[in-house]
Amino acid sequence: ADSYMELHAARLMTYETAWKEDQGRDPRIEASEVKCMATEMAFRVLDRAIQVHGGIGLTKDLPLERWFREIRVLRIGEGPNEIHRWVLARSLLRGQIFPGFMS
Repeated sequence: ADSYMELHAARLMTYETAWKEDQGRDPRIEASEVKCMATEMAFRVLDRAIQVHGGIGLTKDLPLERWFREIRVLRIGEGPNEIHRWVLARSLLRGQIFPGFMS
């Protein structure tokens, strides 16, 4: 249930970012949000899946261990999540973005 909710939230954030781009607006802030949230969400979802499968979840019998390694790389690529958080925090503190839907 937790994994479903997190996947759903990431999907909606992605749709909002795409909508903003379609409207001709700058989606860089939302793209940073999605990059952080989605890669960390995927990491948690895979961690849960490995936990559910026990020891076999870490073997090559299932694709989980490979996906786990691949998602780890995505948390670093396109800028580490910490940099994206810094950009978001700076924008919030400067009043350039406001918490809320489709701001």
